[in-house]
Amino acid sequence: MVVSTKLGSPANFLDLGCGTGWAVCYAATLLEGKGRLVGIDISKGMIEKAKRHALGFPTVEFLEANAENLPCKHDYFDTVICSNSFHHYLHPEQALKEVTRVLKLHGKIYILDVNADDFLIQWIDKRARL
Repeated sequence: MVVSTKLGSPANFLDLGCGTGWAVCYAATLLEGKGRLVGIDISKGMIEKAKRHALGFPTVEFLEANAENLPCKHDYFDTVICSNSFHHYLHPEQALKEVTRVLKLHGKIYILDVNADDFLIQWIDKRARL
């Protein structure tokens, strides 16, 4: 399934749990280099992969950080996405507070997390928390 949204140009765009950075790079292509695009992931390995993936995208930045404590300005982003990582957050309410803090008034957040109810994902999450 593909989910898309219309991005105004320029736009400040944030991807929480960005993984390899594919969504950030795709958004950068749609915005034709206008705006600031940021990917955040708690995994150093994923951030390293994302940075390699984003070579040639000067408006793209990747940061190793926790979604519960975003190293971003208040009222900055027009769009925040979070795909298939929200179920991993130990304190989702804190992550949402942070998103609210960094999102502009009338900004949009899109959360796609089809895995949260999957038995295998729940089992993995329980083991990871131990």
